[in-house]
Amino acid sequence: GLFEPGTTSIDEGHAYVLLTRAQTLLGRHDRANRLVLQLDDPYRAREVAALIEARVGYRAQSWQEASENILSVLFVRNVIMYTVVSAILVVASFGIFNVISTVVMEKRRDIAILKSIGFRARDLRRVFRQSAHLLGRRPTADRGRLRAALCSDRRLAAGTQGRGRAPCGHPARGHGVSEVLRAEGVARELPGPAPVTLVRDIGLSIRRGEFVSIQGPSGSGKSSLLYLLGLLDVPSAGRIWLDGVDTSTLNDDQLAAARLAKLGFVFQFHFLLVEFSVLDNVLLPMERLGRLAPVKRRERAEGLLAELGLGDYLHRTPDRLSGGQRQRVAIARALANEPLVILADEPTGNLDSAASNNVRDLLSALAHGGDRAVVAVTHDPDFARAGDRVIHLVDGRITRDG
Repeated sequence: GLFEPGTTSIDEGHAYVLLTRAQTLLGRHDRANRLVLQLDDPYRAREVAALIEARVGYRAQSWQEASENILSVLFVRNVIMYTVVSAILVVASFGIFNVISTVVMEKRRDIAILKSIGFRARDLRRVFRQSAHLLGRRPTADRGRLRAALCSDRRLAAGTQGRGRAPCGHPARGHGVSEVLRAEGVARELPGPAPVTLVRDIGLSIRRGEFVSIQGPSGSGKSSLLYLLGLLDVPSAGRIWLDGVDTSTLNDDQLAAARLAKLGFVFQFHFLLVEFSVLDNVLLPMERLGRLAPVKRRERAEGLLAELGLGDYLHRTPDRLSGGQRQRVAIARALANEPLVILADEPTGNLDSAASNNVRDLLSALAHGGDRAVVAVTHDPDFARAGDRVIHLVDGRITRDG
């Protein structure tokens, strides 16, 4: 039964005894100095401790209070741990975002390169599938298989025979016609809830032997106009004639063939294929067109590079060249198929003054020394003054041409 004297009953199953009485009962006068309660619900410890102090008067301490220092340390540790983990996740997220952004930019670069040398949408899909398939393999094998994917499709040249083209897939040129590029009423609008107009009501004519500069503030539509003239984009309205042919009547294959055979492109960041050597970058457009025999292609590529002062760098990759050297490789690639028009988008925007002057003089000589035209977008007033004409663009419209 209960030890009655001096007790205060809490309920039928529990009682509290004066500590001195408990010591007497247990025969431990000098040893028992506290009582420990084990609760079915440990989270009621604070509540029970407060109840004991209120009803009995003993000092009662819950396990939370007894372990307060340890719990505080654990709490601080958890806060630090969660903070560190959160910081790691944030850094990892930025890293993943940067990787994805880099990959997207590289693919945009690759798409621009391949479209400029006559690739169609289905060709791009095939090449990227091949690139994905080659991930993790030996670099040499990668370059060989990727090059095979880049140059394997001869239907582009063969499929356009008999439609105003010369033998061997080379487009017939109208040498008696001075005008090589003309735009009438050209506009480009990006659809959407709030449509964006890139260029509007563009009318211009480019003739053989002309060096034409396009100037204007940022966002005025200079690059957009250049991509339209280069058949890399399709106008929303108006027409573009290339070498006397209305390009609005051409299908995807014919547009790709026209880009490959009649147009050469030079981009601001050179846009060379870093997987290939300098020589291979210049050979690719010729291999794609298939107009020359392999020996003749190599002779022409080596000759172009030698003329541009790159004869000693044939087997280097682009990452081992200076900015000016890379841009000269890009010019050699643009000249590979003897285009009628060279289109350059800020070709000196990423170069120092000496390299800029070199590229400017080279483009001017290419226009004036043959039956081709050069059209260049530039922010550099010295570069623009070197042209025969300067076309000024503001808000997507031509404000001055002369």
